[in-house]
Amino acid sequence: MTPGYGLHIGAAATVKSGLPYTETTGADLFSNGRSNARPVGVPRNSLQGDGSAVIDMCVSRDFRLHGSASRSTLSLGVDAFNLLNTVNYRSYVGAISSPLFMQPVSARPARQLQLSAR
Repeated sequence: MTPGYGLHIGAAATVKSGLPYTETTGADLFSNGRSNARPVGVPRNSLQGDGSAVIDMCVSRDFRLHGSASRSTLSLGVDAFNLLNTVNYRSYVGAISSPLFMQPVSARPARQLQLSAR
């Protein structure tokens, strides 16, 4: 969108459903060196994490440089990623034996700002 005065505005929204993950016992039930066995009757991807929503926005302005023979312009901009600074979790603990069972253990990046000049 270009409202005038050399100003440019852009926005993007990304909405995702939560990713599935598997409930496990957290024990090596089959003596194979792995602790990712599922309880009896529990299918893969039986649990689902929270969804995520992110709004990104950019604002820039063009400035005409006077005194230059080639009608040059200077563009200054600000980009904001995850503008509302929402917490969007990435992965969860699926091991029943863990005290963090069904809790998130990582998140996507917090708000980030980027300045640009061209």
